[in-house]
Amino acid sequence: MEPVIVWGDRVKLTATDVLPDGAKLEIAEKRYISPLYRVTFGPLSQVAAYYFNFLSVLHGWHPNEAEALTLYRQDERLKMLGELDSLAELETIGGDSKDAKDFQRIRFEAAASSR
Repeated sequence: MEPVIVWGDRVKLTATDVLPDGAKLEIAEKRYISPLYRVTFGPLSQVAAYYFNFLSVLHGWHPNEAEALTLYRQDERLKMLGELDSLAELETIGGDSKDAKDFQRIRFEAAASSR
């Protein structure tokens, strides 16, 4: 078998690629939910959710999960859009306007679909 030469970089894995959902939730709660919110508004929002949808009682008591996951996903979305912006900027600096327009189109589509 002939040797194969690979010119590209290795794939860099992030926490979102490797961690299971439970670990992501734990990180999100520690990173985005303050201790004061955790003991006051989180439980109040869970009680309000039970009031408006009584059957959600069947899913258990998870007062801060929805807010933490929403903030985590929003942060990941903004990081991804920032990476696409930097790729488009690099292509513009490099003089390849066709590829830059492709990255801008991909970024626009990603921003529209992730809302």
